[in-house]
Amino acid sequence: MLTMPLGHAAVIFLQHALGNDQVVFAGLLLGLTGAGLLLLGMYASTELIATFPGMFCGLFVWTGWIEIGFEYYAKRLGIEPVMLNGEIVTKAEYLLMPSSVGFFAGGILSSFGAANNAGFCSFRKAFLLSNANRYFSIVAKIGNGPI
Repeated sequence: MLTMPLGHAAVIFLQHALGNDQVVFAGLLLGLTGAGLLLLGMYASTELIATFPGMFCGLFVWTGWIEIGFEYYAKRLGIEPVMLNGEIVTKAEYLLMPSSVGFFAGGILSSFGAANNAGFCSFRKAFLLSNANRYFSIVAKIGNGPI
């Protein structure tokens, strides 16, 4: 959260450098920069050195591809900003952002189907699935009883 202003500053810098009509291209460049930082972090010699490219990778990919994507689709879909007394209260892309719940749900659901050795993912799978089995066994016992 502390680095988010840097991502927004990078977008504003690219918008001014390329022009306001090139917002999508600026977002694409910012996301590609993040992808390059990902590759740099993947091949770093230690985890400590990989931390900063990884942090800025996530920041630039989110700001460039996701947030600029919201701005693009808000304009494309014709979503108007919320106005109060002639002043913009909420920008149009922020009205579209609640759809990012789908990103969260997709990430959670895909982590259950992914074969990985991450400790937390394995714990989460085991914990939730063991509780799910317990829940469904209780429901089955209740369902088989007299009504």
